[in-house]
Amino acid sequence: MKKILSSLLIVIALAVGSMAQDVSDEALLEAMDAARFLDSTSLSFTSEVVADRPDGTSQALVQLFLKENEAGEQFSRIEFLQPEDMAGEVFITTPDGTFLWNPDLFSPLKVSDQQGVFGDASVAETAGIRYNNGDYAVAMRESVTLEDGTEGLDVTLEATTPDVAFQSILVTVDLATLQPVKMRLFALGGEPINDVTFLEYGELDGDVYVVQQLIESQFVEGNKTLLTITNISKDELDDALFDPSQLGQS
Repeated sequence: MKKILSSLLIVIALAVGSMAQDVSDEALLEAMDAARFLDSTSLSFTSEVVADRPDGTSQALVQLFLKENEAGEQFSRIEFLQPEDMAGEVFITTPDGTFLWNPDLFSPLKVSDQQGVFGDASVAETAGIRYNNGDYAVAMRESVTLEDGTEGLDVTLEATTPDVAFQSILVTVDLATLQPVKMRLFALGGEPINDVTFLEYGELDGDVYVVQQLIESQFVEGNKTLLTITNISKDELDDALFDPSQLGQS
């Protein structure tokens, strides 16, 4: 309910003629997150990942677990189910960093959120990039017209610390729904890394979330990766799932 009211108030403010610049940065970031993520502190779902390359296509299936604790800290776990040679590989992201484990390792390795998961999808993109978790600040807003002729807004976000996976993001938002349409991810030096298009939104119990996104590499022409969420549910999750020290213990 909090998510719905927050988004509705901003939509109304924009619709009645308030300039986008009059909406606070925090409210805008919160609304852009609320439009993409279910209003739950605990989620699990599977993601079908299809990577297209000029020489062929490869596929993977991963299980994701997302959790937010009482302090507002966010945790994620990405676990490979398929292909068979990657089954059991796990990425865990905590406030202390991102950790990789697979059956060939003696202990988890600390890696970047930019670490590739499959195809062009990084850890951050696979789990979902949140804008209003303290990692980003609004640097600029600009009114735009979307491809279908409707009103939109380009929002430039800058990372608040140098360890954030993507140091700058350009998000294009549909003003009628506050749903992000696409985003471009930039490296520290300002080079574009990936374009992400949010192709499909879905609903669970009246709550909206991103179902499908297309990631297109800006480094290698023709490289693209499609992520599709299936079997999503609001499950209570054990904290042990997000403890890197537990990896490989069973």
